[in-house]
Amino acid sequence: MPTDPPPDSPIVFISYSHDSDAHKEWVRELATDLRDRYGIDVILDQWEIGPGDDVPKFMEQSVKRALRVLMVCTEPYVRKADDGKGGAGYEAMVVTGELVADLGTRKFIPLMRQPGGTQTLPTCVSTRFYVDFSNEEMLEEKLEELARSIHKSPKFEKPSLGTNPFGAAASVPDPTIYGEAVFEISSKIDTYRQSTLLANDGDFAKWRELIQRTRISSVSSLLKWRGDNQSNLPTLANDLPDYFISAVGTHAEMFAAAFGAFDSNDSRFHNQLSVIDTIRDPKGWERSGSTIYVELPDLILFTYQALMGALTISRHNFDAALKLATTPLEDRYSRKDALPLFKSSWAMGWPESMNHTCTIAWDFLMKVLKEWTWLHELFGSEEDARAAVVSYYAFMNTLDFVSATKATIGGTTKEHAITVPLCFVMVDEQTIRIAKSLFFAEPSFISELFEENSIPSEQVAEHWASWMTECGKWVSGVYKERFWGMRDERIFHSDLPQRILQKSGRKLIE
Repeated sequence: MPTDPPPDSPIVFISYSHDSDAHKEWVRELATDLRDRYGIDVILDQWEIGPGDDVPKFMEQSVKRALRVLMVCTEPYVRKADDGKGGAGYEAMVVTGELVADLGTRKFIPLMRQPGGTQTLPTCVSTRFYVDFSNEEMLEEKLEELARSIHKSPKFEKPSLGTNPFGAAASVPDPTIYGEAVFEISSKIDTYRQSTLLANDGDFAKWRELIQRTRISSVSSLLKWRGDNQSNLPTLANDLPDYFISAVGTHAEMFAAAFGAFDSNDSRFHNQLSVIDTIRDPKGWERSGSTIYVELPDLILFTYQALMGALTISRHNFDAALKLATTPLEDRYSRKDALPLFKSSWAMGWPESMNHTCTIAWDFLMKVLKEWTWLHELFGSEEDARAAVVSYYAFMNTLDFVSATKATIGGTTKEHAITVPLCFVMVDEQTIRIAKSLFFAEPSFISELFEENSIPSEQVAEHWASWMTECGKWVSGVYKERFWGMRDERIFHSDLPQRILQKSGRKLIE
């Protein structure tokens, strides 16, 4: 009988397809070696599942429990992962792209096992480094490589940085080389363009180098900012936007790289949700002291989701906007289930570093749009960037309506609870006109959203009118404005029921 692992042993789950008895035996031997020889606790269906057990539930719990998920990528596995097969019997042992997108790719390690021919990975992890187990003669070497990765014990330690013997004047940053050209990152827009170029050419290796460099630089700069500034907190809450804009600016280059990948022609680079993990948990971040500093990463996440959401809307990619807005975020201080981003107040409207005040946070966002001039080229102008953010928040307000209305129809609650701030209505009329045009660019998407979430078409107008009334009260209470006859003018998507057509689709909101 196996002994219990030490409490600090890393836990991994092996995801694989049951191609043959020989393949199942190979996976079992891999799991045994990881446990016996490297002290890694392995969750394997062959050891855990018995008659009558719920296989999909086992899969879900195992992925959630594990520190890393090992994806054994045989050709049948890749086909099943890309086809989205799962949820019934042993097919549920295959990790699908939807699950990877929800949890972020950092958790997953592809293990290549495709001897001979062209080697492929599931699309959802196609940009990830993999451990190649295709050559049986190199099994021992690759097994150690995998174990070191799981234990975070690299074979070669990075040496400490020496001093420049030639003086400061001769010190220059190392350029990133792409093909025959040399790119020097001199501005955020250059980073954006380089990221797009690398993604368009499918150069995963160089693109990963770019992303890794921007991530390391962002975290390092943020730690330095905190060390230099955390003793100079302003006395007035309204001064927080000016105070923190340089702190959030430490991540601007990483944002630009993510935006460039999203704007590329290669859909394999479009999912940039893994950036959220880097933002939320910067390596070396001290979680003690004043909350306004401790939760600074949440302010950066608030900014990232607003800008990325605006980008998706400006490109008329409502599917990407939906995936971003419904990304599950765990509350690090609570054991409660993760909430979608649009219901996570600290991430999309009330960050602690803005005094947990949505109006100050919105002012901060408008300041970012004004001062980060490189964004103007991505969107067309500052006004276009502002309109895209406004339209994205109107989109999240609509998701908020869907969630609240489903609860009302289902009898869970009798009242609409607004979780997305409506600060977006307090912008100038020209911005509203542009935002309205963006929001209603794909009216059939909204109609599909309602239909797929079981909101009958004949009831949309009635529920929406009630929702608009509640939204008006929210704005009146926060901004002390009664609207009078300005509701239709300010809450620009108030005529939504008249704009949409009921069509089919798959846009489920929980």
